[in-house]
Amino acid sequence: MPSISCSVVSCSYNKDHSCNAHVIQVGGKGACECSQTCCGTYLDCANYSDLAQYTDNRETVEAILCRVDTCAYYGNDRCMLDSIQIGATERVNVYTETECQSFEKK
Repeated sequence: MPSISCSVVSCSYNKDHSCNAHVIQVGGKGACECSQTCCGTYLDCANYSDLAQYTDNRETVEAILCRVDTCAYYGNDRCMLDSIQIGATERVNVYTETECQSFEKK
């Protein structure tokens, strides 16, 4: 199973810098750099509480779904890496302010 290291501490699925969502969706079709990607699974803990406490998942996810067809690790709508890094450069309020820091242009 893939794992996701996440520095977006305001995400409801973040627990100790690991993603506890069962499946995540990375977006950014046509991206040329990390800042043009995002984690579509992001939910602000200010609005959705701490969802990580309700998941059985511990630091791994079932799948990393991906719509970034310009990424070197993209394959059949999935990320082919075993682990990725999700982050942000500032305080995050919406999913479009996150990014897949593991993105590498083909």
